[in-house]
Amino acid sequence: MRFVKYMLAFLCLLFPSVAYAEVITLEAALKSAEVNNTDIAIARINLETAIRNSSVYSSYIPDISIDGSLSLDDMSAFGGSWGNLGGNLSLSISLDLGTDLITENALEKLERENAAIEYMLTASSLEEAVISAYWNLSLSQNAVETATMAEEDSLEALASAEERFNAGQINELELQETRLSVLQYSYERQLYRDQLDLAYTAFSELTGIENRNFETEEIPEIPELSFPDAHDLLEFSIGKNLTIQSLDKNLEIAHAETSDTRMTNQIPSVTLSGSYVLGSGEKVTEWSGLEKDRGSVSLSFSIPISSYIPGSSGYLAVKESEDAEKIAALELRAGTDELLYSLEEDISNIEQSTRAINMAEETKAAAERAYQLKKERYESGYESFDELSDALRDLMTAELELLENRIDQLLGLYSLSFDMGISLEETINEFSVEEQQ
Repeated sequence: MRFVKYMLAFLCLLFPSVAYAEVITLEAALKSAEVNNTDIAIARINLETAIRNSSVYSSYIPDISIDGSLSLDDMSAFGGSWGNLGGNLSLSISLDLGTDLITENALEKLERENAAIEYMLTASSLEEAVISAYWNLSLSQNAVETATMAEEDSLEALASAEERFNAGQINELELQETRLSVLQYSYERQLYRDQLDLAYTAFSELTGIENRNFETEEIPEIPELSFPDAHDLLEFSIGKNLTIQSLDKNLEIAHAETSDTRMTNQIPSVTLSGSYVLGSGEKVTEWSGLEKDRGSVSLSFSIPISSYIPGSSGYLAVKESEDAEKIAALELRAGTDELLYSLEEDISNIEQSTRAINMAEETKAAAERAYQLKKERYESGYESFDELSDALRDLMTAELELLENRIDQLLGLYSLSFDMGISLEETINEFSVEEQQ
């Protein structure tokens, strides 16, 4: 027994047990990521820039300029006298009545909307990454706790082995094998702790949370769910999925750019200009002021001709924008097909993990019962430690498999929710068997 106490103290120093100071919820982790993550900060700046640069009044504001000049001729070097004082001050206003006025505002509006969608896409990708890192961290924490309990059970078995050895019921070889098994369980726990450290690092990079002494919230219980065909889900998701919204907006932008390119290169443009000149620069002999103010208004137009000729720069620009629009349409179609495949994969993964959970629960229950029986028989001297250790390992494996399957099911539901463009709670409420009845 003295050896067991020394070993227990040594293992506690070498591999300290898990004791968490606080619980950090998933919601708190997501809020921290929104504040601290650099990707979302960059996306927010890009969105603000797009909004600032897409003023709806930009095409309606004319070009306005004020110019002036003042001159005084000195002819004394040539035998003359001070001569002419001249000057003018002009105000010019010019407004393009062509393509910018017609198409630019529409493009700016679409680009602003697209920037908002891209920001939401970045935020959604970050949210998905944080959720995955959070629950993987939870899995690692639970794995450490499971391994710790297995180690503690093995120490109890070692204490029993010490008593049996002292009573002459087992030989020294069996005792040493028991001690070796305890060390194996301890090192397994350390391996899980190493994985937990990596999970903390990945979580910290996403959220900015440096604390490594917190516990995740409990894995939520998922009710029984029933999903329709993936094609039906596609119809449900097509207007909510952010990727499809972005691709659809890209197609609208490409169509608007094609119209803008056609108007720029194939449709006549009209420019209205006006100016008023204060002082004409005429001769003034006695500083009597500037003379002969004048104003003017002009209307000019330009008719492109070369743009209709194949091979010209204008012709090629139109064809290039038309090709870009075709590519955007194909990308939207491909994105829709990819969404359908992703929905099918999500449903398959959820259903597979749900079946695995049911089997893992049965396996865990059987493993728990088998371990209790083996433990009782071992303590009574009817089982060897090898058989008890095998039962303990089976129990630990069953518990970890159940945890992994529950996390897989949860992450599968999150993936499906992101693909459909709704929250996890909405997904559960929408497809819960209890809600459908």
